[in-house]
Amino acid sequence: MVSDMNINHNTKSVQAFEIMRDLILNGTWEPGFSIKIRETAKLLGISEMPVREAVRTLVENGLAVHRPHRGAVVSKLSVKEIQDFYRVRILLEGEAAKLGAEQINDKQLKVMKQHWTSLKKVVDAGNVIEALNIDADFLTALYESSGNRELVNIIQSLWNRVQPYRILWASKSKEKSSLVIWKYKPMILEAAERKDGELAKRLTIDSLLEAEKELEKLLMHD
Repeated sequence: MVSDMNINHNTKSVQAFEIMRDLILNGTWEPGFSIKIRETAKLLGISEMPVREAVRTLVENGLAVHRPHRGAVVSKLSVKEIQDFYRVRILLEGEAAKLGAEQINDKQLKVMKQHWTSLKKVVDAGNVIEALNIDADFLTALYESSGNRELVNIIQSLWNRVQPYRILWASKSKEKSSLVIWKYKPMILEAAERKDGELAKRLTIDSLLEAEKELEKLLMHD
């Protein structure tokens, strides 16, 4: 039988992981940021042990890595790693877009349209992080239309790994106050409305290739 103390301890560890994960995914802890156990425990108002366990979970999820004499740091990807990630994203998301567009229904199309409308509003307001979140919701609505939940789960895990870099890129982009960096979204939506899977796939791949090039530029000048 699991004691109440263990349940409470496990809950704190999970909560610590979720908070630390969000600090990484929203760009507060940038790639290369050193995660100090004692400082983080004070920040969260808990003991060090659940923080240590949360850090191990971050490492297991690829969001942090252990460095000699530094402890855990937020994962910092190389140009080669970004290229590898995007090769996989192109394979998976191209297929997800194709299947989703071919099988999407009116309700799912309505959700995509709502996300596109919301995206335009937050971009005009200059809210980069919220724009990236809505962008993910837009694509999720399309990909989930494929009916393959496992495919969507894998894609979302890849998003988490590159999210800090997408935030940096969007934040530094000269066009961050316009819709230029989301120019493919209305075209993907139109392809879904026409149930044109091949077009949706091609547009998705083109958007990923362009995003990859921008991220490579960011890393090479970092």
